[in-house]
Formats: sequence, C-alpha cells, structure tokens
Amino acid sequence: LKAVAKRWISEKQARSMLGKVGWATRPSGGAGAFMAGAHAALHKAQEGGGMIDFNAKLMKSVGTAVLLAHIPHSFKPVRTGGWTLFSDATEDGSRFRVGIVCLRGLYKLVLCPTWITSLQQAELFGIYLAAKLAIYIQRNAQVQSSQGGGVMIGTDSEVGRFQVLRTHAASPLGAQQRILRRMFRLRSWSGYSVGVFTVGTRYNPADPLSRVHEVGGKKAAKEKARGRIQEWQNLTDPYRYLSFLPPAHWRRH
Repeated sequence: LKAVAKRWISEKQARSMLGKVGWATRPSGGAGAFMAGAHAALHKAQEGGGMIDFNAKLMKSVGTAVLLAHIPHSFKPVRTGGWTLFSDATEDGSRFRVGIVCLRGLYKLVLCPTWITSLQQAELFGIYLAAKLAIYIQRNAQVQSSQGGGVMIGTDSEVGRFQVLRTHAASPLGAQQRILRRMFRLRSWSGYSVGVFTVGTRYNPADPLSRVHEVGGKKAAKEKARGRIQEWQNLTDPYRYLSFLPPAHWRRH
C-alpha cells in the first residue's frame, strides 16, 4: 500500500517488499512467474538511479502474488502416472513449430504464436501445450475424477524442463514467464500434476512432427514417430529424470 501511495519507491524499499511477498508465496508452485516484472524493475534500479516507478503493471504483478498468498492453501499429494506425451520444437521460416505425440495415438502440429521468438521459448511452449492438450482431453472425456490426475511429458530441452519444475525463469525472460503463468493457471484450474522427463532427440517421437516439412509431410512424420516410440520403449530408463510438480495449492473446490 505504501508503494501504491508513493508511486516512486527506493531500491531498498522494493527489495524489502519483494522479500516479504516472496516469503508469503514460498509454497506457491507457480506464483513466482507473476513477480518477474517486479524483479526486473529492481534489477534495472540497481543499475540506474535506484528509484522504481511502481506503475500499474507492477501493481498488477505484486497484487496478484499478494492475492494468491492470502487464499487458503490446499496441499494435496502428488498424483504420479497418467498419460505420456512428448513435445519438441524447431524453427520454421520466421516462426517456430511444435510437434506433440501421445502414446495413445495422438499426433499434433502447432505453429507457435508470433510472440515466441526463440527455440528455447518454443520448447517451453511445447511442454505447456502438451500438458494442456492431455488435460483438456481427459477432463472432457471424464477419464479422471474431478480431483485431477497426472500427465507426463518427455522433452529434449533441459532448460525447458528445469523452468517447468522450478515454476519460474530468469526475470528478463518475458515470454517464458508468460508461458509459466499459463501453466500455473492450467494446473490451478485442473488440479492435475504435471511431470516432466528427459528424452534424447534421437528417441523423441515428437521430433519428426516438429520437422514435418523436412521429413516429407505429416504421414511420413507420423510413421517416423511410431518408430521412435518403439525405440524409446526399448530404453532401459525411458522416463529418465522424471519429476512431478505438485497439484496447484490454490485450486478452487
């Protein structure tokens, strides 16, 4: 409230405020992505004159985290298992394309939105899309109960896997923060646990789908993906480094 009233706050005041809000949202499981703008402003102030303009954008960022910190938390056990999907991304002209494969026979190609401007962003976006796709299908088909379930996603992007499991990225990475906020909302709405594991590019069934124009079209990409699935299933440790995010603590009941 002091920051709102003053509009301009010092670097010291901002650091104190963000420390308190960060402590309040410690058990967040995703709220950190909403604080990225405030932390970026703090870093800028440290390099400049030391004052921060606490504008409407920062008010929304900090206010969202404060709101989440005051909603009663519900700590439920992690639901392991569930559908297995794979995602991968590649550059396609001036855009990026994501391929998604599900062990249940689903093959999907998605052209990333224009605000995705790097391959790493596209890899993270692919993980989010795979989770969203699986959760929507399962809920619409009532495969899982209303209490949620689990989804496991294989990726060859270690950076993307790390960002998903940490539920935040470096403050200047605006696109990644945007994707992680979407992941937070998806988990909060659905109650699902999202697991991410490592799969080498050679064995990733989604790789041919992302490179659909290079492999001779979608039919050829699907055939190659089926072959990759067989190779992946024959690995001694197919779900390598599998880790799960817990169900979102602020899920509505």
